Amino acid sequence: MGIIEEARHFLDNSLPEEALELLTSKLVENQADIEYLQLYGEVLLENNQVEDAYNLFIKTCEMDPIADKGVEKFLYLGQIIGGEDGIAYLDVGLNKLNEQFENGNKDIKTIKKLNEGIFAKIEIWMTDLCMEPEAESKCDELIDYALKVDDSYPETYSLLASIRISQQRNEDAEEALARSWELFQQRKQKIQLESINDEMNFEVIELIQPFITIIKFAIELELYDLAIEVCQATQDINDQILDIYYYEVLANLFKSKQQYPQRDKQTDYRDLPNSVVDEDTKSDVKLILTSAFKILQTSDDLDPELTESINSLLAEFGGPIMSELMPQRGDDNDDGWEDEIDDN
Repeated sequence: MGIIEEARHFLDNSLPEEALELLTSKLVENQADIEYLQLYGEVLLENNQVEDAYNLFIKTCEMDPIADKGVEKFLYLGQIIGGEDGIAYLDVGLNKLNEQFENGNKDIKTIKKLNEGIFAKIEIWMTDLCMEPEAESKCDELIDYALKVDDSYPETYSLLASIRISQQRNEDAEEALARSWELFQQRKQKIQLESINDEMNFEVIELIQPFITIIKFAIELELYDLAIEVCQATQDINDQILDIYYYEVLANLFKSKQQYPQRDKQTDYRDLPNSVVDEDTKSDVKLILTSAFKILQTSDDLDPELTESINSLLAEFGGPIMSELMPQRGDDNDDGWEDEIDDN
């Protein structure tokens, strides 16, 4: 395995520090190797060395101005810079990718890079350039192009939902979000079916962040059943993410308040006190908060604001369910304790 392949292997397995150490050790003799430097810039980014990555991408873009030896440097640099200059860099990479795509190179890798570039441009139009008169039409044009590239890419529909939310076209946003979740479920199932062993696949772990995006949009669109479903699917992948339990609590509370029969129609139901929720919801919320409480007891470096919110909810709902915190009969720590006493 060559050094580039080895470094890429480290990156693909979430080991950016090892990749950086490896590439740095051979940097001097590879100062003219664009592919090497391009990957080195990506590794610097993964290690949060943004300024060093920026300088390296500037250098490699000057060495390869029309992206004949790779588009990544233009895509990354465009996202780092943002604004009109960022769009210009992204366009160099996208033009090269579009040329390859139109010439029949429609493999998964090319499609993924195309989408990443398109999404980056949309992000700039929705943030840095959002006040420009053509911002909305540019977003529509770009998302339509992404759908033409691949209409089965779930991230595209999540971004479409975001665009439609910003345009206050909530029904279209709901439809896009439902389609995104459907496609993500299909992707997850496909990954699991193709998995060689029962260990958690890195591709499945990568689904967590887009799942969180769906959860946030679902709560914003008042699709609480969807938000709860995606929270639980995320916990199946990793049950140690405190944010997910908080979102699940919110979705349950809002769903119950939305159905509260005595609410004043002039008042936003989300502003109602938690005391109005039904008993089933209170039981569900208490169980969810108990799972969150376990994380609070065992994890460090948690978001202080989120921790405070969870603790406040725990206090409001009477604390965790103590029976859920007790070791279950048959746990390893309990096995054979009666025999040990007899033996002694």
